[in-house]
Amino acid sequence: MKTTRKQGNKFLRTVVSIVVVLAFAVPATSAFADSTSNDALYPENIGLTQQEVKARFDTINSTYEADEPFYGSDADFVLRYGINPNTPQLFAASSFSKTVTQFGTTVNYSGTIFHNGTFSYTYGGNVTAQRTAGLTPQYMIAYVHCTAYGVLGSGGAIIIHDGTVSHAVNNANTLSMNKSRDYAGVMVVFYLSTYCDVTTSQGGFTIAG
Repeated sequence: MKTTRKQGNKFLRTVVSIVVVLAFAVPATSAFADSTSNDALYPENIGLTQQEVKARFDTINSTYEADEPFYGSDADFVLRYGINPNTPQLFAASSFSKTVTQFGTTVNYSGTIFHNGTFSYTYGGNVTAQRTAGLTPQYMIAYVHCTAYGVLGSGGAIIIHDGTVSHAVNNANTLSMNKSRDYAGVMVVFYLSTYCDVTTSQGGFTIAG
């Protein structure tokens, strides 16, 4: 079992986390044959907000290693809220734009992220972080993170891929990243997210796309 986040922890997250969930992070078709069959068993997974969904995915993805089985409420949540590859979203790019001002610096984080393929998959993003006012950041790093899950036995789940593409700049007003990554496997649902960490001389903050 893991207790810390597996990707992106070289940068110390500080003070402020602005959470905005992309279209990829909203509930999609459940991987269960009957998505309501487990409602009575796991009522904590019903009717979650987008912010609650994002926070729960972050917790689960930092708890389990790749190829480590998990069951119960966590498996129900992942298979209930993960994106089903049979939906049109699999082949679409999701666009976002978010502007945050903290510690005397204003940064806009925008772009698109995507996930596509069948058995062999590609995910990534074309994103930009731009200082629009205030102090020049000392450090900025952008991430696109993908976790893909398979079904294990009856009601179990397993992480088949957990990866990130990222790009960082020092003492710059603009960060641009256009990267992708491939993986293969029998994937049932996936979760895709993006965020940018900004460090200034006054403090740090995170913008989630």
